[in-house]
Amino acid sequence: MDNSIDNRTDDNPCEDKKAVASNVASNVASNVASNVASKQRKRLSYNELCLLTMNYCKTWKTRQEIAMALGYTQDYLRNSVLPRMVTDGYLEKLDKESATSPTQKYRATKKKIPL
Repeated sequence: MDNSIDNRTDDNPCEDKKAVASNVASNVASNVASNVASKQRKRLSYNELCLLTMNYCKTWKTRQEIAMALGYTQDYLRNSVLPRMVTDGYLEKLDKESATSPTQKYRATKKKIPL
């Protein structure tokens, strides 16, 4: 039997470990990518977003805290969500005079959200 034709790496365990490590890394990357793709955030309706925000804001919270808890950007909340919620009466501001203060805090009101 001619061993020169057989290119198996039984003689070199380091090559086997590298191949296994490469396969594991490839599988992990593939699994992470598929998990990320399957866990895309569902787009929430305004009422659903209000409900989540109000549940989180039972005590005074900054825009940054709200953004981190809900997974949205501060800019999106500042420009789209929070002003509408204040106007609709679902949130109240701590400092009513300063609309754009970075230290502005919000708290949920007792008003119920129609679902």
